[in-house]
Amino acid sequence: MKLKTFIKTGFTFTVTLVMLFSAALHAAPTLIKERSCQTRKADKALAKLRYEKAIKLYTKAMAKDPDTMYVVQRIADCYRYMGNDSAAAAWYGKLANNPAAAAANKLYYAQLLSGNKNYTDAKKYYQDYADAVKQSAVTDAMDKLNQAPKENTSFKV
Repeated sequence: MKLKTFIKTGFTFTVTLVMLFSAALHAAPTLIKERSCQTRKADKALAKLRYEKAIKLYTKAMAKDPDTMYVVQRIADCYRYMGNDSAAAAWYGKLANNPAAAAANKLYYAQLLSGNKNYTDAKKYYQDYADAVKQSAVTDAMDKLNQAPKENTSFKV
């Protein structure tokens, strides 16, 4: 009798779990697909050099997820490609002050500040870029050293 109850309870529990997971998996892709659909359309517009259209689409994508650095990066790039330095500077400013963003954004921001004759701030971001690149180079070198095979002490010249 106890075995029957155990099997019945286990079966009910398993079915419930499967139903919950399938419901969650069914709902999640539609939310992700919606946002990434806008981003994919914007990426295609960017690839075709249709910067204004790409900016509109990226802005729509950003409304759904305002914290995405990928979209901020693409909007900044579009404005830079279009030669709209003031708008590019505003977007690169967001990237340059984010530690997770690429170091090149500090360089782009410094160049834009310099072009707007804001030399004091530009100098700071040029220095930040130089520091980030140096740190990156040191980190890369250390990683290579750590991955290098250990010396074979049994071999003598």
